Amino acid sequence: MENQISFNAQGQQPKGVIAHRTHPQPLSLNQLVSTMPPAEIIWLRYHTDASYSRKLDYLAMLFKANGTTMHVVDLLGLTAAQLIDTDLVILDTSERVDSIIEAVVMRIRQVSKVPIIVVAESYSPDQLVNVLTAGVDMVCSFSDPAEVLVARCKALLRRWLQLRPSLE
Repeated sequence: MENQISFNAQGQQPKGVIAHRTHPQPLSLNQLVSTMPPAEIIWLRYHTDASYSRKLDYLAMLFKANGTTMHVVDLLGLTAAQLIDTDLVILDTSERVDSIIEAVVMRIRQVSKVPIIVVAESYSPDQLVNVLTAGVDMVCSFSDPAEVLVARCKALLRRWLQLRPSLE
């Protein structure tokens, strides 16, 4: 937030002038996505229900509109070669975070430092600690709005794309 305060020549605020703060306008979803850097995203899919597929399709469309490619891969079908040019991995879970997710994360961490987001229906504090300890960078709820997930992806990509050349 930026403070906008008027002062006179003596450095005092004139009488009758009220200091106020300006609040930045929130970005629309289109503006948010259009400011994302082009990147390669792998979505490791564990979910299969129809409402989930619609949300996934919507997110893929938003990413594609900005030149960011999202590949949907079966959770257990990921290969090390697919991680070479990947800028972000989004890993979904069915009902909750479990040991399969932890094993997949540890497998990814053996070959890559790529940022990983887990999208879960629900999770306990213990499960959250376990996946973060295994190497996940962020955990989001499946019920979060698409705008929130896009903003989180954008934040991780912004940092990763700056660091990636030095890590290769």
